[in-house]
Amino acid sequence: MHETPQAVPDLRFVDGDGRETSLSAFEGTTILLNVWATWCVPCREEMPALDRLEAKLGSAAFRVVPLSIDRGGLEKVKAFYRELGLKALPIYVDETGKASQQLATIGIPTTLLIGREGQEPRPPGRPGRVGQPRHDRAPSTAHRLNGSGSEPLNLPKQPRKTEHEKTPPA
Repeated sequence: MHETPQAVPDLRFVDGDGRETSLSAFEGTTILLNVWATWCVPCREEMPALDRLEAKLGSAAFRVVPLSIDRGGLEKVKAFYRELGLKALPIYVDETGKASQQLATIGIPTTLLIGREGQEPRPPGRPGRVGQPRHDRAPSTAHRLNGSGSEPLNLPKQPRKTEHEKTPPA
């Protein structure tokens, strides 16, 4: 949690076509950066919601940037997208793991809301670093940062499985 906005490092990664790019390519756009991996169960559960968020709000003013840290690279991530039927989310991959180090992430998924100036803001009453994201709140924060209203996006909540449901019976 930051008392003042913090600059976010200019992370480098490849896009879905294998072209090198970085966060600076999104200059002037508010982004929801999600650091994730195909093997991460919570990541897998939230990707459909991020896909819906990008489909609903993705524009020149706001983008969801899902940054995979899979060491298996681009093909593994593309296969994951096909398996889950993700259509709106772009693909970005950092198989070096440098992005996680530069951001000092403790675990994944890690989600950061990054303002148009490339800073991790501290919205009123909330940190910019969301951690386990609350997708129902991120859009209204993005709208406030872009000065385009504050209507929340009412995404359906996906129920979490209890420990009993996750473990097969003995």
